[in-house]
Amino acid sequence: MGRLFLIGYERGMTVLGMYSKNPGIVYATPHNTEHIAHVTYVNSGALRQDNRSNIDYFIVTGTLDERVVTEKSVVLHQRDFSPEMADIERKHSINWNIISRFRHLEDTIRNVAIKDIYAHAYGKPRPLEVSNSRKVYSEDIKSEATIKKTRYANIDINGKQTFLPDCILDLNLDFANWCISGISLDGKLSPLNSCDYCYASYKHSGYPNIYHVSKKHLIEQITEAKKERAQKDLSTRYLRLGKRTEAGYDLFYEHILTTLEACLETGISVVFPTKFLQFDKNIAELLKRTDSTLLFSLGNDKFEKGPCLYGRTNNWRIEQAKKFLDFGVRAVPYVLIDAIKENGGHFFSRVLNEAMTFPLVQLIPIKIRQRALANTILGGWQSLIEGQEDDLLGYSCGGYEQSQSHSRLHIDVHTSIKQHIMNNNGCVRMCSHNNNTMWCGKCFMTGENGRIDSIKKVILEKKIQRRKKK
Repeated sequence: MGRLFLIGYERGMTVLGMYSKNPGIVYATPHNTEHIAHVTYVNSGALRQDNRSNIDYFIVTGTLDERVVTEKSVVLHQRDFSPEMADIERKHSINWNIISRFRHLEDTIRNVAIKDIYAHAYGKPRPLEVSNSRKVYSEDIKSEATIKKTRYANIDINGKQTFLPDCILDLNLDFANWCISGISLDGKLSPLNSCDYCYASYKHSGYPNIYHVSKKHLIEQITEAKKERAQKDLSTRYLRLGKRTEAGYDLFYEHILTTLEACLETGISVVFPTKFLQFDKNIAELLKRTDSTLLFSLGNDKFEKGPCLYGRTNNWRIEQAKKFLDFGVRAVPYVLIDAIKENGGHFFSRVLNEAMTFPLVQLIPIKIRQRALANTILGGWQSLIEGQEDDLLGYSCGGYEQSQSHSRLHIDVHTSIKQHIMNNNGCVRMCSHNNNTMWCGKCFMTGENGRIDSIKKVILEKKIQRRKKK
């Protein structure tokens, strides 16, 4: 969705830049920084003045989030100005919007931006049109992003089932390539507010564009997917709604109804994980008629800043799940846990206890991708992968092992969790895998039996090979 870069040091200050190519995009101010300016410039080789990119600049006031990337820092901003740099402002028709209270930093902002744009444009063709630069001062910089529909939403036949054949998720569908968790209430990009444990946040992009959803188009895609999968002796019964993004946000209300109607006509049931879906009778009725499973993702508000800013706290999600359940929907708490700790660990035991009052519960052990999250959940990062017996891929981590993608995966399951899931075919099931074992609860789909099974090395190798090609 966007990345913060440590881009230089000016007059003793650390300056950050955040970049976007979509018109009107403004970034929310990250923790321990101050927003000082919003800059736009015409892209290299552009034919028109409206072909612009945006940069938001911030100064650092405290400890930075670990997701800030620093590789651009040293060389770029130790350069002296050259005549060629000085001409960048005119060549790229730079427009400046400077926060009024930082007007005294105008020279610093100009130095940073011109060097930054120069480095990005170096060796590329200059824009064909030139216009005068503009400069304004603002108390606050407002987002001008406007939601618009681009291409049609496409069903993805590749997903978890590609590597774990026992997984029932045959088809996948997203309504956008960005997640509302990474958007502030005033419409600014806020990627550092995405859920701390999200495995797909680094792929989020394209805000504010969303996809068209057409019932006719979806039916055609499902029909074609059935034919393609049948040639491989694969059945097509289930669609996951929201593979990499949140599909339950209010903006997608009509998208949800249209998708469920298409699934009803094609005999497809839906697995719908969500943190944002508010109870609605129309959606509930279609979920019932399609024999679908609604998974309300639960965890800890501490790690889910974005949803909580929208009021989608864990307590709120539990209340919505109860409303859907009372209506007759198969609404299932989808509970994040630390699988190696008693009752799911300190951070998740409270919500797990509340979830256990539901008829059906699905557990999902946390996968840890960030150092800060590892320090919080595991009590450390590198120290936990030393002095342990190696796993299949040559990594280990105390009660966790390191996957090929450098996530920390639980090696075993605590006795208290085993007592809940038993053979993974009862009222409490687990959805997880590590490098050797898969726990599949089949999302409680009618007639499906959950299981615990070994993962064949060939499947892991297939996954590794695919990553290496990218």
